[in-house]
Amino acid sequence: MLHSEAEERHLSWSHRHHERRPSERYADDLLEATMTHAKSTLPLETEGYKQKCHKDYVPRTRDRDERCKVGFVRPLEWKDGDSEFRARDNFNYSCYINPRVSEIILPKLRKAMHMQEMK
Repeated sequence: MLHSEAEERHLSWSHRHHERRPSERYADDLLEATMTHAKSTLPLETEGYKQKCHKDYVPRTRDRDERCKVGFVRPLEWKDGDSEFRARDNFNYSCYINPRVSEIILPKLRKAMHMQEMK
């Protein structure tokens, strides 16, 4: 909120932001949910992704609307020097897999879901 807005509403305003402790902490992976990926993309922003995400695409301008906004996951086994593009369609890899999530957390989640289904 701007200082002028606070004055109009007769609210106090400070140059510094104050948070109560603890404002940040480590999450307990076993007892708490953890969001690993979130991105909001409007349907309109994905128009033309087949062109904009292709390796041969050259943007007409430096405008953000000219960039690919669709994520293509880089394989876990990918290493420096490997192709930056998917072989089957030449789309640019733009997302990374978190090995801890795929190798540790996801199997635990699948097991817990299976156990829940068995009840």
